[in-house]
Amino acid sequence: MDGTRIRIINTKIGDQGTVVSLEASQYYDLTGPSDAELYIFSNKPVQIAQLCMSSGADGNKHSDPFMSLVVPVSQYTNHYTFSTVLSFVEQRPYANFIALTLTKDYTSGLLLNGAPIPG
Repeated sequence: MDGTRIRIINTKIGDQGTVVSLEASQYYDLTGPSDAELYIFSNKPVQIAQLCMSSGADGNKHSDPFMSLVVPVSQYTNHYTFSTVLSFVEQRPYANFIALTLTKDYTSGLLLNGAPIPG
């Protein structure tokens, strides 16, 4: 028996959290809007992944399905480098997009190529 307990808190609606108990090899799916602010706590190590189903799932016209592993806040850093490639067919840039996860306190200091990101 594994007894892993996970608490999920949605800060936008101010709930006290949903508690899920999992045994070894079990998983829990949570579906919500892409702009949901969630905090996830666990009494044991867990792997969290964000899945984007498609461009039609949340109204974003410019997205393909993807899976991204969520990095724990304790492993955040203040500098990241992104590499992009040219199209092999026409030798022109692809349209590249990134999904960012950060705490709300740091959104005003978010920079891309040294400039603030609008919005």
